[in-house]
Amino acid sequence: MAREPALASESASDVRSLVERAEERQRSGVAPDAVVAELLALGRIYDRRGRKDARARVDAAVEEYVGRVAGKLADRARRDSLTGVLNHAAFQSRLADETARARRYKRRLALAVFDLDRFKETNDRLGHQEGDRLLREFARILSVTVRVSDSVGRLGGDEFGAILLETEPNRLAAVLERLYARLPPDIAVSAGSAFLPADAS
Repeated sequence: MAREPALASESASDVRSLVERAEERQRSGVAPDAVVAELLALGRIYDRRGRKDARARVDAAVEEYVGRVAGKLADRARRDSLTGVLNHAAFQSRLADETARARRYKRRLALAVFDLDRFKETNDRLGHQEGDRLLREFARILSVTVRVSDSVGRLGGDEFGAILLETEPNRLAAVLERLYARLPPDIAVSAGSAFLPADAS
């Protein structure tokens, strides 16, 4: 009798538990393609045993697991590798989508752009490792300052952007005030803003 792969378990009796076990295998260091191979091997074993219902659950688990992996890879491709916020292309795409939506539904959004002050000096004086730390820290603080529905991106170098949905000048001012209050002494930024679509060209 064929030896059951690591994913086989009495507790893995439904699609959800199979997918959870597949993700556990991946977190333990098993590559996604090897995890899929284990699932497929389990399906073949169930086939030979005539367990069509179990085989159908494995097939559904493979589909869901592969979908999750693909989704994570797609999201990673849209993220800046250093800071984890949207990269330039993804941010511009989001801005275009949200501006079109705001125009369609007659709403306003705010676009805020930030530059880290004296960043080049810091990089030259203290090294790229310290510069990278400042970029990551600013991205983190900006991300927790805006709402979950808003978007934060790194536009390049030390420049960041934030898209704040349904935002009027008074709300933007409040967001900037909270941001400045949260910044540590070693991070200073300059900000510019526009309101869209009213200010759109």
